[in-house]
Amino acid sequence: MGWFQTVYKRIVPFQGRNLAQEVDVTDGGKPYLKLRVETVEFISHVDDADFIPPQDAVGPLGDRISGVSLPPINMSSLPRWPASLREQHFTVTVEIVVGKDGHVVSAHAVSGPPEGYKTCENAVRKWVFKPYLVLDKPVEVEQKVACSNN
Repeated sequence: MGWFQTVYKRIVPFQGRNLAQEVDVTDGGKPYLKLRVETVEFISHVDDADFIPPQDAVGPLGDRISGVSLPPINMSSLPRWPASLREQHFTVTVEIVVGKDGHVVSAHAVSGPPEGYKTCENAVRKWVFKPYLVLDKPVEVEQKVACSNN
């Protein structure tokens, strides 16, 4: 799973605000998006209301995002592996969706020993995460988690 990093460069003051003239976004360390500001022009009248989205605005990310990794805040449920797996070392990877309230709404194992899928899915469904906010509103998060028997 990749991770997004945003770096703001060449930050300059402009009309009472800060402006990054270069923005680099990477995913897993690889370039994803580069923004460059070539021209900055004076705005004759600055109204703070112009910078506030309308109440009915839908964010650019929608109601579900991926590319972030939320650490669980409660992992009280750990997998109880079947006897056939207890002496082995392995990892089961599960794709989950964390709901707006921080609870797991779906879990689907995608790799590891198939006989461990249900055990890991059932444990992960009980984990709780801190809700993720975009523009101060909670969104669902798609991510992968791992259950290991080491």
